[in-house]
Amino acid sequence: MGDFLRITPPTISLRYGRQLLMAAMALCAGTQSWAQASAEQPFLLEVLAGCPAHSPDASEFVVYDGRTNLLQGWNQASAHQTYAALKRAPSDYAVDNSGWRLIQECGQEKVFSALLVKKLGNWQGNHVNGIEPLFERAPIALGDIDAVILELKLDRAQSSLPKRAAFHAHFAFAASPEQLNSVDQQDFNFGITLFDAGFRDQAVATVNAQTRIALEPDIYGDQWLRVTIPVDQMATYLEQHYAPTDIALKDYADTPIIGLRINPETHSGKVVRNINGAPWQGEQEKAVAQNEMFKEMAVQLRKVALRLKPEREVSPQALAIPREVAK
Repeated sequence: MGDFLRITPPTISLRYGRQLLMAAMALCAGTQSWAQASAEQPFLLEVLAGCPAHSPDASEFVVYDGRTNLLQGWNQASAHQTYAALKRAPSDYAVDNSGWRLIQECGQEKVFSALLVKKLGNWQGNHVNGIEPLFERAPIALGDIDAVILELKLDRAQSSLPKRAAFHAHFAFAASPEQLNSVDQQDFNFGITLFDAGFRDQAVATVNAQTRIALEPDIYGDQWLRVTIPVDQMATYLEQHYAPTDIALKDYADTPIIGLRINPETHSGKVVRNINGAPWQGEQEKAVAQNEMFKEMAVQLRKVALRLKPEREVSPQALAIPREVAK
């Protein structure tokens, strides 16, 4: 089962001529679809004409839509030397209600803004921050969920993606350019994960469903996108002591899901040290470990929701858990 999709941009050639024509026609119509969900391409991506309007849907459990907000997260950025290469003050990477903002582009509706950061070199704390809403009192099982829905915009001006040449030079001591390209390709990458109640304890085998997505900044930056991720196309696995074991979704369909995680990622989901796993012990290696390189990816979220299956739809009353409401 595929757990990653790199969407290749169209180029001016016979191979992509039909795709370009369809894209141009779709843009004229105000929306553009680039990828249908399948085992090889595990999500549907649409480029929207503008900021999507507030659109309540009885089939969706809303995590965030500008009026409902369950989003929260964590931030490890600090004044420690490890984070010296970050472009902003540590507090600017907070994932909390400070990111909940009215914007004129969305008709004075609120979006949730976050600057998500991934380490590129070492694996300790490689997700510097992340979005992790919990809905522990909502009776949603894995088998109830048809798809994860994200409406988002990638903010290139507020982001910092290392150039490929700088990435190669920084980690030349550890790997070849080809190996480094297998780790990251300088796109916006996010890991989307549904998880069960055991996630706080790595001694417990936890059910997860995950997809990684890649969005090329020159193609998809500064545009409103709708990403639809069917759960049956996500990689399902048990995680224990940070080691995954593949499982069949149907065998765990009744597992209660209590949260959704949106992590900053690399192309591969790995870091440079994963190439050989050896400790970095030389003076240059220690210097690099103390002066990390980061991907900083700014994103605005207009909607985060779980679309429920009609045959297993949970009543709105059952999902009536306390929420923060925009003033």
